Parts: sequence; C-alpha cells; structure tokens
Amino acid sequence: MTGVHPFYRTAPAAGGSADTPGWTPARSLAAGDAVLGDSGILTVVANAGEAHRQGVKVSNLL
Repeated sequence: MTGVHPFYRTAPAAGGSADTPGWTPARSLAAGDAVLGDSGILTVVANAGEAHRQGVKVSNLL
C-alpha cells in the first residue's frame, strides 16, 4: 500500500510519539501499534518501506 493509506490506530506502541487513537497513514505506523482490521484488532509487527518499480514508495506491514 502507499504510505498515505489510512489505518485506524486504536492504541499506539509503548513509547511511541503518537499517544491518541485515530486515522494514521501507513508510513507512520510502528511495531506495537494496534490497528483495526476486518477481523478485529491487529498488532503491527514491522513496517518496511520499499521503492516500487514504478517509482512509488510503498509500505509493507507485518
């Protein structure tokens, strides 16, 4: 997904810079952030950015 794709963060990672829930761009998510998914609350394990072959930077959440 692109870095601006919004996710609803329900809880920030411990020690993270953002301390309130709300819509957050994918590029701003960090390991430990809790986000709302189709099946409930999901925890971000890692956020790896990479350049797509068409020149667009994308984020891969694990």
